[in-house]
Amino acid sequence: MSNINSQRADALATLIDDATRAGLLPAGVARPEQDVRPWPLVLMTAFGAWLAAIPLVVALGVGLESIVRHGPGAYVVAAIVLVAAVLLIRARGVALFVEQLAVPCLLVGGGLLGYALFRDWSAQMASLLLCLACLLVAAALPRDWLRVLLGVVACGLLALGIVDSGRDWIFANDPTQLYLAWLLALACWLAVHWLQKQAFNDGRGAPIAAFLESLSTGWVLAILLGLVFWSGMTFMLGGVLGGGFTGEVAREVARHQAGTWYAQALNGVSLVLATAAAAWTGWRWPALRQLPAIGVGLVLIVLSWFMPALGPLLLILAYCLTSGRTRVAVAAALAAAWVIGSFYYQLAWPLASKAALLAV
Repeated sequence: MSNINSQRADALATLIDDATRAGLLPAGVARPEQDVRPWPLVLMTAFGAWLAAIPLVVALGVGLESIVRHGPGAYVVAAIVLVAAVLLIRARGVALFVEQLAVPCLLVGGGLLGYALFRDWSAQMASLLLCLACLLVAAALPRDWLRVLLGVVACGLLALGIVDSGRDWIFANDPTQLYLAWLLALACWLAVHWLQKQAFNDGRGAPIAAFLESLSTGWVLAILLGLVFWSGMTFMLGGVLGGGFTGEVAREVARHQAGTWYAQALNGVSLVLATAAAAWTGWRWPALRQLPAIGVGLVLIVLSWFMPALGPLLLILAYCLTSGRTRVAVAAALAAAWVIGSFYYQLAWPLASKAALLAV
């Protein structure tokens, strides 16, 4: 298995060199690093590292409890743990067990930093500061999957920092405010992709472009989850979940969110975004400038007027499809289907009127 992976790595490196000489890739693109260790070994070692991390975390909490509870001690310990975890992940030649042990240390350091920030600052300021810390840690880490996860957390913290966190923002906060928070996160995502394109055009900016790609993937996944949550429960989900705790939470979300869907400003924003998505797709894919495709686009634009969460999702779907990001595009399509299904629970409309609109 190791020989096969080595041969694949050499072949891929040769392709990159040929593409660079042909001018298809910028000169700054680095050869990919291949991990030739068998994945069962990595998995078992990671499992052992996580088990060993539990007593270490407990011992750390008991021994430093008096230091981190009050004063700046929590910031100092969190900084030490985070820096140590980042250095272990970035280091080469360390034992596999030590490398895997760095991931729970990263969680411990981040959790301790979050505890200190929410203790000493307002909820909004603490969320924004913790979002900035996630971005800095993501920039220092060489692992793409960790950057994706940190992108999800950073985007969620940004939205939490924008809404009025002094109240129960999950259920009692104004849905318009939460919707605008996700729109701001969407604007940041589009701006990051513009910066990524500029960095990739510069041969020396390939590492920056790779970092922005991983971070933006996690960022947009958080936006998709946020808009799905904001839209409420989808069609027939209540019957599937039943009357347990999960079903009660889903119905509570749908009850609070659905009543304020039809603010004219939100409808207009969704319509504009859906129109922009259709225009962008038609510009990038000229083959879609035909009557059937235009008809489908018009139907989606009309639906976006009645479903404010649909417009941003269609824009994400259009951008990801035309840029070759198929996995994120599939996630955006599923989120759009969820939002269209949630129209079933819009209590401001009679059931017959909703059925007639969807049938048309």
